[in-house]
Amino acid sequence: FFFLMIRRPPRSTQSRSSAASDVYKRQGQQYQANHIIIAVGSVAEKLPIEGAELAMNSDGFFALEQQPKSVLIIGGGYIGVELSGVFNTMGTETYLSYRNADILHRFDKDCIHFLKQHMLNDGVRLLPSTVCTKITKQSNGLYRAEIEGHSEIKQLDVEVVLQAVGRVPDIDGLGLENTDVQVEKGRIISDENHFTSAKGIYALGDVTSPLQLTPTAIRAARILGETLFNLSLIHI
Repeated sequence: FFFLMIRRPPRSTQSRSSAASDVYKRQGQQYQANHIIIAVGSVAEKLPIEGAELAMNSDGFFALEQQPKSVLIIGGGYIGVELSGVFNTMGTETYLSYRNADILHRFDKDCIHFLKQHMLNDGVRLLPSTVCTKITKQSNGLYRAEIEGHSEIKQLDVEVVLQAVGRVPDIDGLGLENTDVQVEKGRIISDENHFTSAKGIYALGDVTSPLQLTPTAIRAARILGETLFNLSLIHI
């Protein structure tokens, strides 16, 4: 057997397919396999507010050509917290707005307390229990973010607004509606061995797991490989 990786499946499928052994078409090419793995990852979620298109996401961070003098990061998850540390360490005036009372609210409380104190000591300006309701671009080139929930700060003018409010599975356009693959709340449903509801089609990584972490996806791939080719069952 051999492995073939296709970076992005077609946006539509002409006929209904219930098993992986059916022909798969892409740009005039046809592929057929006993096993098809869906591992297309996730995309950054967008803020449902006016002016959200003015804010970059974590992908845009890597496209920055100049260091901004000031930045507002929206989102208290690990992406927002990590990037706030990067900006602050480089000398950018950094604000971190998050809707919960704490950053990383699902993580260990002692670790959160320890990290938060270090961030404050290093100069990151934390805005807990706040939400950004609107973003506009000013005549001086700065972006103005309207903030709700803070006793003092009602708006911020910064060079960059970065939204890090989560990621969603990148399954739009895969044509899963033409298969028997079950999808619930935007995620592919799979069992502990990463089998979907369609025979011969498997899913792993961000498309199926709420734990959007690289080590989790790597472990999932190992489980699936062992199950399919070594006929051994291992579990996370």
